[in-house]
Amino acid sequence: MDGGELRLDPDAAVRAGADLHDAADRMARLRDGAGERLATGGTAAPWGRDALGASFAANYDPNAGPVLQLWRDAAQQAALMGQQITRAARRTAEVDRAGAHRLDQAGGL
Repeated sequence: MDGGELRLDPDAAVRAGADLHDAADRMARLRDGAGERLATGGTAAPWGRDALGASFAANYDPNAGPVLQLWRDAAQQAALMGQQITRAARRTAEVDRAGAHRLDQAGGL
């Protein structure tokens, strides 16, 4: 915003929305890959079942599930935001073009 005027670069906004959606896809793939290995690794207790392993598990187990769910939720929300940014930018450009066309039809008032 400069001097009370709002300027939108719809192409840049569409690219940003697409970039965010792509990043969300990468987040989801990581969650489904590495995150799932962390989830299944936790149930296998690779740290052992001795006192040290039990101590580690006591801190790991209550936090692993919520963190992995947040990871999944963050990816889904980022993908949705990317789609909404892209849609809003395209719609804004359409409305602007339609308004310019109507203005031209009215004689360029």
